[in-house]
Amino acid sequence: MFNFAISKRIFILPVIAVFAGVLLLYPFFSSNFTDIYFAVTTAFSIHKLIIPAGFNLKYLVLFSGLIFMSLTDMLFERIHRFIPIFLMLAGVLFAYMANKPLINAFEALGTGLGIFILIDITRLGSYATGDVLSAGAIGAFVGIENIIIISICAIILGKLITYFSARLDGIFDKSRVKQFHFAFVPVLFLVTALLFVLTLYLPFQAF
Repeated sequence: MFNFAISKRIFILPVIAVFAGVLLLYPFFSSNFTDIYFAVTTAFSIHKLIIPAGFNLKYLVLFSGLIFMSLTDMLFERIHRFIPIFLMLAGVLFAYMANKPLINAFEALGTGLGIFILIDITRLGSYATGDVLSAGAIGAFVGIENIIIISICAIILGKLITYFSARLDGIFDKSRVKQFHFAFVPVLFLVTALLFVLTLYLPFQAF
């Protein structure tokens, strides 16, 4: 359970997943970093902190954390548990600040953890501790319905990446495909970013 990978190979598809996620979120990051610059410069000029109405600290924290974890996952194949645990606490804190029931945030957090723990226990898949904690952290931010969607899509995409990464490396033996490790947090990041961006154009507000 929560197996740690020993391979040091970096698959190209997770790298592409991170790059695609950053591209999807470029307008979001650009807008929010512009707001930060405005708030800082205004504070120094008039000695008053003015936060623009469109500034979204909640998802800026989430996506910044996921990008950082994705990079450490790809380069070092490990995630310091402090980061996803920090994101879990941050997700609960944002729910509290928004006057939302904290039980909902904890339920979503537990759902994210539970899905991957169940898959690991039943041996339908194998995920490292950092992957499981990251799913819980995302759940604390996005809610139960969204973390279920994100988890299912990420698992499917992860299986596809495992398969095609192995084939791209010239390995066709399916028994050896299972021995390969790839960074899974980039997949969680990409799916979360995609769903977040879609909510900006869909008639309902999922996030």
